[in-house]
Amino acid sequence: MRAAPLLLLFACLVSAYFPGSPGAPSTFGQEEKPKPAPVPFQRMPWVAAKKGESRSQCPMLNAMANHGYIAHSGRDIGMGSIVLVLEQMKFPSLMAFIFPMFQGFWMPKTDLMNHHLENFNVWDHDASLTRHDRAISNSTKADKRLVEQLLSFAGDKTYLTTFDLARARRLRYAQSKSANPNFKFGPVERFFAIYECLKLMNVIGKNGKLPVDVTRDFFINERLPQKWKEHEWDVGLFGLLIYRDFVTFTVQTYIAGDVDPSATKAAKDEL
Repeated sequence: MRAAPLLLLFACLVSAYFPGSPGAPSTFGQEEKPKPAPVPFQRMPWVAAKKGESRSQCPMLNAMANHGYIAHSGRDIGMGSIVLVLEQMKFPSLMAFIFPMFQGFWMPKTDLMNHHLENFNVWDHDASLTRHDRAISNSTKADKRLVEQLLSFAGDKTYLTTFDLARARRLRYAQSKSANPNFKFGPVERFFAIYECLKLMNVIGKNGKLPVDVTRDFFINERLPQKWKEHEWDVGLFGLLIYRDFVTFTVQTYIAGDVDPSATKAAKDEL
């Protein structure tokens, strides 16, 4: 498990320096051929998940299933389909390939070629913005109260900014740590918590802003925004590091031994 952060860092580095689809033949020393025009994104209708269908801790994967980009049942999904969806979400190419492979380390009995979304928990982490920890409750569904708590950080009640997400991240850390006796937030969990914020801005946000109404619909109904299309901005290793530093230094994520933010706020209110 200690090697997981190093493996993830290696994947980021390789994907940054060697972009392209995993397994593509080398073209070193050959004349570069023009790339084919990308297939235009086609919006698929949204259909809510039915009882008995499998869903994951990732709202974007669930939204992709609800829109039919992967099997709506959420069952028996090949790794290739997961990779294509992750690339559509603008994960760096090799990271999109490595993340499903991590599933084998987290759950060795999982068949890597046929995932059920409920078992695809490689990026499940405590202190999620809109989900309770797995040890406390069902983490495959967003809690509406946590969604509204997140949206309450929007200063103008219209858009969430990166700073708002950072403050929400800080609060969820304190809440989760207080409620979960088995709370865990090491380097891997921290990475995915920061990446959760980054992908929100990158996938459904625009110009550094998340519309409140769109964000609510995305988390509660797991539906893509009406005018959503795949973004051209692909965030690699350096974009992630810059964003991580922004969140870290703008509003510090609480670590073991720190004061509960709610207690700090109450103390300030008394002054």
